[in-house]
Amino acid sequence: DYDNAVISYKNTKGTTITVKPTSSSYEKFPSSIIGTPEERISAKCEIDGDDGMDNITFTDYGFDVDDTECTLSKDGYVFKGWFTKDSNGKEIAFNSTTFTAGVTNVYAKWEAESKLTAPENVAVSADGTVSWNGGENAAYFRVYKVYNGITKNAKTTSSPYTFQSLVSGVEHEIYVVAYDGNGNSLKSESVKFTPVSAPENVAVSADGTVTWTGGEGASYYRVYKVYNGITKNAKTTSSPYTFQSLAKGVEHEIYVVAFDKDGNQYKSESVKFTPVSAPANVKVSEDGTVSWTGGEGASYYRVYKVYNGITKNAKTTSSPYTFQNLAEGVEHEIYVTAFDKDGNQYRSESVKFTPEKKAVLTAPTNIKVDADGNVTWTAAENAAYYKVSKVVGGKTYTGKQITDTKYTFISFNPGQNKTVYVTAFDKDGNSIKSASVTVKAVENLAVTATGTVTFNKVDGASYYKVFKEYNGITKNAKTTTSPYKFQTFTKGVKHDVYVKAFNAAGKEIAVSKTVTITAE
Repeated sequence: DYDNAVISYKNTKGTTITVKPTSSSYEKFPSSIIGTPEERISAKCEIDGDDGMDNITFTDYGFDVDDTECTLSKDGYVFKGWFTKDSNGKEIAFNSTTFTAGVTNVYAKWEAESKLTAPENVAVSADGTVSWNGGENAAYFRVYKVYNGITKNAKTTSSPYTFQSLVSGVEHEIYVVAYDGNGNSLKSESVKFTPVSAPENVAVSADGTVTWTGGEGASYYRVYKVYNGITKNAKTTSSPYTFQSLAKGVEHEIYVVAFDKDGNQYKSESVKFTPVSAPANVKVSEDGTVSWTGGEGASYYRVYKVYNGITKNAKTTSSPYTFQNLAEGVEHEIYVTAFDKDGNQYRSESVKFTPEKKAVLTAPTNIKVDADGNVTWTAAENAAYYKVSKVVGGKTYTGKQITDTKYTFISFNPGQNKTVYVTAFDKDGNSIKSASVTVKAVENLAVTATGTVTFNKVDGASYYKVFKEYNGITKNAKTTTSPYKFQTFTKGVKHDVYVKAFNAAGKEIAVSKTVTITAE
């Protein structure tokens, strides 16, 4: 508004002089200025109508002419002081500059009179949103919150404004200040507001007790249950609250709503809860099978057995459950506990059960095996039948079911090491194995057509006998090493050759397979 300002004042003769200070009209003021604005300045221009030299002093209300006060005025504006401009056109406060001789343009600064109005009807909603009206001609607003001795504000250009964080349960003073951009401001009346937080951490215990945290500042709460399309609630002033009846085995949606003094609502997250009934009618059969009814809505069950001061349990998802091993002849306490998805427990009544003492199956003993595959053993107590097995080259071969205490393998894999054991079975199919017996063999027997015999040595063998059978004749030679060569090996005759190993006591401990070869 510098170039459009209209300056009016009265001169010493009482005549009103109006100056429009455009760039050229500034010659009305001193164009040659020396000194500071606070000094009385001599000007070469006539300014008060006396056609003489006038002295002027620039002031915060305008200027003085020969000690006469001249107040500047402009309709709709307020005089804000004197300014000059530097070579770049930048505004310089007139009273901060010392001037030297030269041409200096002097500007009167004007601001439009403020038509700003104060914000009114300030209100705060449950989510911290502040609304108001009024504040006409405001360039912007600042919304203030005062709590616990702390003052904070946020800038906005219009109503409403929402505070992102308010301290729950603490009273806040809220007000709005309007600004017109010229340094003018007007404040609203204050309102009091206590934020209420939504309830959190809603949990439901097995007995229907609902607990929660949060909700600070609430006047009261309503605890809701929704099931089978039905919604019900109960009013309370604090956590916890217990529902007296909840439909068993039916999923319920549970949530809590906090209410402030104005009736604003703050809802918690919902949780799902299925009330579970305790198992009933627990029964135990002779084979250890436990059955029960009830427990609707359970996520799983644990079936407990207590005996000799020991407590054990097994997890299952339904009735019945069979214990595989119950101590025979010992009284057991049996009960079932249902668990919901949150781990809440619902226990049945206990029942007493003593398993019948059964005959004990023992393992076969004194297993004996000869080189021809004949196996004998001492009978096992309470055995109904047996099966004899051999393990050769990592593979297991089991014979048919027998009731006798002897068995002969049809093929006994000569020349291969073997392990033999006997398994006893009772009438219920329970089984127990005997100790294993290792049957050694002279392995990798090889015979050339000229009568050279090679074989693997046997652990524990002191010597070997090398046998040859031909034309109904059997002969053998003793050796401690491999290879061994027959001194006579009748040409053109078929020979059966095999080797036996003996320990230091002269007991046969292993035999090879038989190799048939025609001598050359």
